[in-house]
Amino acid sequence: MNILILTPLYKISGRESLERNTEVIHHFAKYWVNEPDVNVQVVNTYLNPGRNLLFLLKKGELKKYFTPFDYEVDGIKVHLVEVQQIPFQNKFWKFQNKTICKAIEDVTKTFKPDVILAHFPVRYTGVIDSVCGNVPKIAVMHYTDLWISQKHMYQVESIGSKFDVTFTRSKSLLEESKKLGIKNLSDFIVYSGVPYAESRRSADIAFSKDKPVKLLYVGKLIERKHLDYVIKAMGQLKWKKNLMLTVVGEGPEKQRFEELSKKYGIEGQVRFIGKLTREEVYRAMGDADIFIMPSVEETLGLVYLEAMMNGCLTVGTKGEGIDGIIEDGKNGFLVDPGSEKSVVETLQRILRLPNDEIQQISLAATETGKVFNEPDMAKRYLNKIRQLVREKGGNA
Repeated sequence: MNILILTPLYKISGRESLERNTEVIHHFAKYWVNEPDVNVQVVNTYLNPGRNLLFLLKKGELKKYFTPFDYEVDGIKVHLVEVQQIPFQNKFWKFQNKTICKAIEDVTKTFKPDVILAHFPVRYTGVIDSVCGNVPKIAVMHYTDLWISQKHMYQVESIGSKFDVTFTRSKSLLEESKKLGIKNLSDFIVYSGVPYAESRRSADIAFSKDKPVKLLYVGKLIERKHLDYVIKAMGQLKWKKNLMLTVVGEGPEKQRFEELSKKYGIEGQVRFIGKLTREEVYRAMGDADIFIMPSVEETLGLVYLEAMMNGCLTVGTKGEGIDGIIEDGKNGFLVDPGSEKSVVETLQRILRLPNDEIQQISLAATETGKVFNEPDMAKRYLNKIRQLVREKGGNA
């Protein structure tokens, strides 16, 4: 079975100047190609909102921008074209669609797909019905698709009519997509997984006023992740002298967060340590008591599952991608979106838990993390694709 993936976000190799190097979809494909009857190729229509064409002209890189770039990663061939981000229904949108359409045609001259998988399908509604004839076409909705469809309702009709079926990436996204009325919406959720590994938990979690409570945040330092809520909550809690927060990651809001910790008089309890390798992150999770990221606009957030696998008391956000995997009070905790008060109340609630209940939640989190492992989630997704292709009379 030949699978063609269309996506504006994929793992990049050999073009270091492109910053949006996202591996989530690759984490499925790298397992699929290990199946003897499966081949995967990718058209990466890299969406670059910050590329100033005049700046590129001055640097002599304009030709590179307009030239497709081919590379291979883990046995998967990727055809990358850069696409300038422009508003929907803009007069340049047709030009962008022509670029995307040509990229697909270039690949399918030699690679004949049995199925087309479009992640972020709003980017492909303008071209999908003109490529590859009657090949089954699957849309996979991310939160970006939801926001765009809510603003441009014609996308709801396009996704529902131009694809054979639409999957979603989380339970909350499925519920919101149902409200939009997408006709071909499936209940199947494309869950990501974490690399299967043993928990790095070094010791049982137990709270005491005689030792610090270790909080951990791992993610970009940007506004929507709401690290500021965590810092403000630490400044308000009675136990604040016992709370220690380690912040892993970089981003444009770093200075603001550092200044905020000083404002609340806890700068000595908040460590900003920059980026870490995945193994270093896992070790940090194994040493932490509480992982907290009250993020919004989060399709899933693999980092939550990684924290759970490593036994952290994990705090996510209601109505976001992790909601439905985290069950509040059972294997983790959920805060209200956009609510500083809810973050304070949830941390207070956690700190008051008896140690036997803490252990139960930590163990339940680890078991959840192990269930959502990469190999099993990739196999589950592939089996669903095979089912659809067979139903359409194709080769699967």
